Amino acid sequence: MSVLSIATLVVNCILTVVVTWLVKKATSAFDDAKARQEESERRQAEENKALKSGMLAILRDRLFAACFAALKQGEITADDYENIESLHQQYHALGGNHTGDTLYMRASGLQIVERYTEEEQL
Repeated sequence: MSVLSIATLVVNCILTVVVTWLVKKATSAFDDAKARQEESERRQAEENKALKSGMLAILRDRLFAACFAALKQGEITADDYENIESLHQQYHALGGNHTGDTLYMRASGLQIVERYTEEEQL
């Protein structure tokens, strides 16, 4: 075997080791980045779920309060009706339950009046 063929063999071995090492490093870095991305997406999904639940709770509170107030009055202004309708639409779109639908339907059946007196508005 000549010196040139031995040198070529050694260089090929060294290149194989270096390329293998680089591929393993790149694969490891890719796997780490993928794991971080998946964890970030998992956290984002949990946060979105919590935000949706929180918004649903706020909408439920406001819808129920507005409906009960109107039902207690026995009538509703056009502005209050529009507010209840908007609250109900968003509450329903986020998966609100049928109790909200029932209250909305009851409030929808009330007589619509122009305005409450000043005392009633306070």
